[in-house]
Amino acid sequence: MSDFETAYPDLAALDPYKRVNYVMGLVLGVDEFQQEELYLLEKHRLHNRALHGYGTVCGLRVWWRDTAKGPEILVEPGVAVNPKGQVIRVPQTQCALLDDWLERNKAALAPSLGSPPSRQRIYLNLCYHECKTDSVPIPSGPCISVEDSSAPSRIADTFLLTLSFEPPNSDEVQ
Repeated sequence: MSDFETAYPDLAALDPYKRVNYVMGLVLGVDEFQQEELYLLEKHRLHNRALHGYGTVCGLRVWWRDTAKGPEILVEPGVAVNPKGQVIRVPQTQCALLDDWLERNKAALAPSLGSPPSRQRIYLNLCYHECKTDSVPIPSGPCISVEDSSAPSRIADTFLLTLSFEPPNSDEVQ
């Protein structure tokens, strides 16, 4: 075990309303690239929020069908914009067997199963999600594991599609 650790300069706080001023001799580090990306992402998201609003852009038809394993909920491909201005793309039809989901969540369902059973509302939530991917080797020192000597080189914009007994938290959609 070493008494030393790698010294890195403190990264400046990122500000979505500042862009990098590229000048001859400027040494570019991770914080400059992160600042540039944040600035461009926030401009795009502001454009979506201010000029287009949020909601379904196209597709995303939700329907259900009976199958041998019970009712199945389907969400067709499409695009939406969330209240933060993030674009959510669902590239392929998604499906969930309702009986399987209810079985996995029967503890939460138990209170509504009295006599007579009450109706239970189920919410279908589509959320923006980022997924780090494409691991590449990074410089490392001695005695470093393979996991610690690689890092994801890309961030994929993806989505989470979930069922819930609770409505979405209003704090999450702002």
